[in-house]
Amino acid sequence: SDVMSQIIGDAGLTADVTATTADPGDLVQYDCTDWDFLRMLADRNGHVLAVDDGTVKSAEPEVKRPEKVRVRTRILYLALGIIVGAAVVALAQLA
Repeated sequence: SDVMSQIIGDAGLTADVTATTADPGDLVQYDCTDWDFLRMLADRNGHVLAVDDGTVKSAEPEVKRPEKVRVRTRILYLALGIIVGAAVVALAQLA
């Protein structure tokens, strides 16, 4: 996170980087832009990068859990619809 903050600051931007525990001793920026290097660092820490109004943010993505679908209720309504429909057809044939 210190390396990322340094690169972002050197570019004249504000850094909002979540602290990481990765060892920076093995970092080498070879034949890539600062942005690509930042993306690689973020990725190796499970972070995503976002830029907003001069601030570069690196943090874990916020994952929202999908809403639970009430499958049983929908199946019940479908079954009732079929039963009611069949009853209406049967009554119509009797008339």
